[in-house]
Amino acid sequence: MYDAALSPCNLTISQFSLLTVLEHYGRLKVAELTEVMVMERTSLVRALKPMLDGGLIQSSAQVGERAKVLSLTEHGTAKLAEASPYWEKAQIKFESQFGIEPAARSRHDNIEISHARHS
Repeated sequence: MYDAALSPCNLTISQFSLLTVLEHYGRLKVAELTEVMVMERTSLVRALKPMLDGGLIQSSAQVGERAKVLSLTEHGTAKLAEASPYWEKAQIKFESQFGIEPAARSRHDNIEISHARHS
């Protein structure tokens, strides 16, 4: 449902989520992003590659550190702004199909699972 809704923007829901997280946090190391997204590193790196190649995100090394830090580019910020209305329409459709309370409960459960993994 979400991938179809975001297709006019050439984004998947995973890519949209990554852009949203990077917008929220600003700059994150790959290891930090795997924790926030609750993704395996190899899956995350595979998802990031087209976004790096497309100029939506950038990777830079901090002075004195080996770990790369990821952040949104201006193009990534613009793409997120372009895609947000499509995501909102998909969210409304999801809530109309499953109900507002079950949708909210699902979001809450996903957040709880993410927090539990970080504990």
